[in-house]
Amino acid sequence: MGRPVSRLEMEALLTALVRRTERLEPAGPKTPFVHNTLRGWSSVPLRAVAG
Repeated sequence: MGRPVSRLEMEALLTALVRRTERLEPAGPKTPFVHNTLRGWSSVPLRAVAG
């Protein structure tokens, strides 16, 4: 029961954030995810600018 509720809460949160945000800006350096076969970012700090 907890997983569907968590997904619903996250969807509501992200929907509200997208409606109130004009753009996203970098807020610091990216941290790469270090792994032998996978590539990506461990952390990407962003700042939401209201519109």
